[in-house]
Amino acid sequence: MKVRQFLRKLSAAGCTIDESRGKGGHMVVRYKGRWTTVPHHGSSDLTPNFMRLVCKQIGLDPKEVM
Repeated sequence: MKVRQFLRKLSAAGCTIDESRGKGGHMVVRYKGRWTTVPHHGSSDLTPNFMRLVCKQIGLDPKEVM
């Protein structure tokens, strides 16, 4: 899955994407008081394992996003 598509799905699930807080090519994703960073390097693909780890870090069910 592409980074932009993953960020859109996270946003639709209720996450807040803060583009100004990340450093360089990263963005901060917040969900119910928890946060993590997601790399945003153009049109690169994210692995399913990485997407599951991001969801786990912020306390979101991966089935809602993937």
